[in-house]
Amino acid sequence: MALSVPGPVSLASGSSSFLQQGSVDWVSFAKTVWTVNAEVFGRLATSGVQPNTFVAGILLAEQYQLSTNGRRHMEDALANPPVQEVLMGIVYMGFGIKSLVRTLRETIGGTKVIALCCCLAETHTEKTAAYVLTDMWRKLGWPEEHEPDHLQFLALVKCCSGIIIRSTFVETVQQLHILIKEALVDIDNMNRRLPSYLLDLSIPRIGRSLSAASSAGLAAALLGLFEVSRGELDHMTVNGGIDCAFIAALAEWLLGLTVRIETIDGVEIRSNAPNHQPAQVTILIGHVDNSLTISGRFFELKSYDEVFDRVLSHQEKHFMTRVPWDSCLSNVFGAAFNRLITAPKPLGRYLGSAARLYAGLALGEEDPSGFITDHRFSYVNFTRESYGAGLVNLIFDLLPELRQSKHLRLHMEEALQESIEDTVINLEQSLEDLVQLCGCHYCHEGDTNDCLTGIAYAILSLARTMSSVIVETEDSKLPPSAEGLEFFAHPGRGVYGRRDWEADNSPSSSQWYADHFFHSMLILGGSDVDEYESLLYKVSLLYHGLGVPERDALYSREETPVSAIAVRGICCYLAGLRSLSSKAEHMAKVHVIPGRIYHKGREYSSIEDCVDMANDDLRRICPEVQVETILTAPVMPIRPPSPCDIVPVAATSGDGRVLYCSYRIKDPSLTVYIHPGKLTRNLSLGTGRITCHRGKQCGNQLALPCMLVRAGVDVFSFLMKPRPEAHGNRCCLWTLRDEVTRWYAMVLDNPRYLFVRRHECIPCATKACVDYLKFLPSDGNAFSPTVHVI
Repeated sequence: MALSVPGPVSLASGSSSFLQQGSVDWVSFAKTVWTVNAEVFGRLATSGVQPNTFVAGILLAEQYQLSTNGRRHMEDALANPPVQEVLMGIVYMGFGIKSLVRTLRETIGGTKVIALCCCLAETHTEKTAAYVLTDMWRKLGWPEEHEPDHLQFLALVKCCSGIIIRSTFVETVQQLHILIKEALVDIDNMNRRLPSYLLDLSIPRIGRSLSAASSAGLAAALLGLFEVSRGELDHMTVNGGIDCAFIAALAEWLLGLTVRIETIDGVEIRSNAPNHQPAQVTILIGHVDNSLTISGRFFELKSYDEVFDRVLSHQEKHFMTRVPWDSCLSNVFGAAFNRLITAPKPLGRYLGSAARLYAGLALGEEDPSGFITDHRFSYVNFTRESYGAGLVNLIFDLLPELRQSKHLRLHMEEALQESIEDTVINLEQSLEDLVQLCGCHYCHEGDTNDCLTGIAYAILSLARTMSSVIVETEDSKLPPSAEGLEFFAHPGRGVYGRRDWEADNSPSSSQWYADHFFHSMLILGGSDVDEYESLLYKVSLLYHGLGVPERDALYSREETPVSAIAVRGICCYLAGLRSLSSKAEHMAKVHVIPGRIYHKGREYSSIEDCVDMANDDLRRICPEVQVETILTAPVMPIRPPSPCDIVPVAATSGDGRVLYCSYRIKDPSLTVYIHPGKLTRNLSLGTGRITCHRGKQCGNQLALPCMLVRAGVDVFSFLMKPRPEAHGNRCCLWTLRDEVTRWYAMVLDNPRYLFVRRHECIPCATKACVDYLKFLPSDGNAFSPTVHVI
């Protein structure tokens, strides 16, 4: 068997005969000298993959025979790896032009490495996939001195992760996962006498993922499959649980083997063997503890729950899968979702009332009840699809399963016609109706954790989140993870920080959801997390499904705004990395693309603002601030954009994991650093705080004396010193009306004190400031908090 390596890699001396029929002559291997050209060596170095790991991956991949269909599948997946330029071309999202994948795909050997790594990473965490490669090496009996360490295999897996997310492998795993999960539910019903709500399960549920088999078990099963693919083993039988979906999918999709899936009592579930001929791989579904047994090999493959040789979190032990958008709710929530859509009135009133309240907040409607005034300072989502009729349309476009619920849309549209005051009442009543319909542990101390109110909440939260998402693929679609969807159904767990419902002072379920809606869902995330970061995190969570532990690593520096993250082969980044704007509806968009973050060929896990690049130059060089006190609305002409040069800047963290990026804007008088994360945060929080309809009743009288900023930018430093002209004035009106000068102002101050004007008039802006100042302390001097209308 000849060793197939990428074209730029070759044998300088020694012999390629060290690999024969799946075995390696390690004496010959040790004498082999490899030559790698400078380009490939650079790609290996920037990817963190050592040359010996590169060769080790090829050796492992040579253990299996790629089928004709498998080769075609991989060629389709690798034909056009997605890539996007950001920050004016100095950063690439996806699979950059210098990514290791583009080198590996040049030969069959390299393609097989990609296939092995990315298939493992699609249904398991990258850490688990790397452990599988390590265990394969050890089970083959290969020498320890040539074995790459776990971190090296992890780097190799990360390079390949995400490349097949748009392929038919994902669909194959989905189909097999549903079939096997249904069989396991039936077995579990018989063995454990589960509650009745599971016994009549009409659609198998993917949620509540089972623990995956151990890495050693998966490694043994894969090596058995490889022997079958090489023709050295006629057939094999695997007896186990949910991981059989991955084994069956890999055998069929990549290796081209015939597979038969049946229960332990001989009932066939699925088979691709022609004319009922014996299959090369037989899958027996029956062990709900997920242990696997391969006949003829005498291996007992235990689950991670039984083997503690790896330090893995709870989420990292799960078998992971994706679900199609058109059936994601029924796949994840099963019978509970079917029950929910049989109650179109409370569900429709809940979703429609929420859309109505969002519209009132986004459009700054006048509301005698005080709801808009109380909550508009926390509202951040201004895309048209996030409120009102736009949100209703998005819910049905995104989740077509809801169309089967008769009259659901009618009830939602009726709720859109109500006043704000009536809508608040309707929302609380619909929540109470859903609680009465539900029989979960949280609502009625029932015997199930599937809360109908939580699923309704998930539908709303999911649609609101996706209203800000742009998927950068050819068809603008990307299947979400089942595990990520589950987190949206539990507002008290995971993303938001859970209350203890069993505490003595715990509120009722409807009260809890109403309270959570009013204080958390009006903004896009939790109470103490920057809202743009919360949105970015929620989008990433939806696609990678790893849950809370991953967040700790991504947000270890909470004071530093994050503008991009890459987890499990999915990259999510803010629109500010592509272009700057002073419009919140543009800056709060999140772009999603399979792949990683690349800068100068090196891969990164996140992008943060260059906070160390302070704007001291702005405070030192800019014109002196000039203000005057006014009582009537001034004329605020729109200025042409300031002539300036915008250049992206980047720096790397000491450990090489984080990339720090910002924009340097230089005009004839000064240089300023604009941080995309901070600008997005300040702009999102500062927008939508003003209620105005541009009517005659607005007048031209200001609601309080204001300081009009005639010149200068660094007003905040100006106000730190006692000045007679600022005494008693707690509102600044800025005359800066072009894009660049507004960016200057918005990256300098605390976003809590910013009021960003869109179409609103100045008198109404000062009225909003008066409402806000009621909540701020005041001692009548210049050091009291001052709000700024920009």
